[in-house]
Amino acid sequence: VEASVTGYRQLMAGMVLAARGKAGAVEPIATSIDVIPNYRFYSGGASSMRGFKRRRLGPRDSAGDPIGGETMLQFNLEYRFPLVSDFGLVGLVFYDAGNAWSKDDGYRLDDLRSSYGAGIRWNSPVGPLRLEYGRVINPEKGEDEANWEFTVGSMF
Repeated sequence: VEASVTGYRQLMAGMVLAARGKAGAVEPIATSIDVIPNYRFYSGGASSMRGFKRRRLGPRDSAGDPIGGETMLQFNLEYRFPLVSDFGLVGLVFYDAGNAWSKDDGYRLDDLRSSYGAGIRWNSPVGPLRLEYGRVINPEKGEDEANWEFTVGSMF
């Protein structure tokens, strides 16, 4: 089960405040089996938690590799502003918070990870292009402090 809500507020002169909240939980059909990896939640990357490497947040196995979580919370806040309106070029600053957890942990609000950053978006003829730089707030040992992301498509 996954639910999300997104809101946009037009400010002045083409400026927009965008916010999204997302939550999810997954349970196996029978208690004797585990949730398969494809159905688990993996946070991190351009489509969820910018600044973190893709799919690197949440539970890990004994080798330190991500195994995905059975619960997930995510919050994204963006302030968008026009750079070159006639060209469709938009700048933005953002703040993201969230994580994924094992079923034993449930939802741990005391374990939310967060990041902030800035980016540029262009509504090009091939689709929306995004270049964003995110910095992790309080990175953990062995974790990158920041990441660049380039994607084709929109955030929300």
